[in-house]
Amino acid sequence: MPTGCWLAQAGLLDGREATSYWRCQDDYRRRFPAVNWCFERLITESANLCCAAGASAMNDLLLHQVNRLCGAKVASGISRDIMFDMRRAYDFTPLGFGGYKQHGDRAIEQVQQWLESHYPEQLVLAEVARRHGMSLRNFARRFVAATGEKPLAYLQRIRVDVARNLLIHSDKPIQQIALAVGYQDSSYFCRQFRLQTRLTPAVYRRHYRLSEERPADT
Repeated sequence: MPTGCWLAQAGLLDGREATSYWRCQDDYRRRFPAVNWCFERLITESANLCCAAGASAMNDLLLHQVNRLCGAKVASGISRDIMFDMRRAYDFTPLGFGGYKQHGDRAIEQVQQWLESHYPEQLVLAEVARRHGMSLRNFARRFVAATGEKPLAYLQRIRVDVARNLLIHSDKPIQQIALAVGYQDSSYFCRQFRLQTRLTPAVYRRHYRLSEERPADT
């Protein structure tokens, strides 16, 4: 049974974001209506409670936690020596989390949540900053100080995370997926996707769709 179900059953996810295996979404929304289910995400984290959408996402989550607790060198060694058969190069960004939000800057947390809801739109960062009552320079400085990454990089990661899920769980052509997550230029989308995953969208879909069809993911 997916981890999200156990946490939801215990009432620990009420009012919090969570994800789980995509085939369970109708059942879980019916059984646990108090949970803010985000099935478009591969991984979620809320108040230190983490959920993964399948076996591949669980590997991402475990490596992220190793990186957080032990550092990138240890996590890289595990990826190289233990998970080599995944044929995946990990860059140890917070995959699928929608970003680190335990930083204490409430204004930046609100920006993060807003970006996670508006990522498909054609956004101008100066307008995003103004919407949240900040100058562009102050916004950029506070965002990096709080999250450890630049606002544009954060937005790109959200878009690629959603695209990863669509590649696995839908039959949409890559060009349509690019448009769905906010990229008008599918070539630019492919470059951004490869920068973050080390794989082209087509290769990622082929490999991880096969992974998700294995019994271990159900």
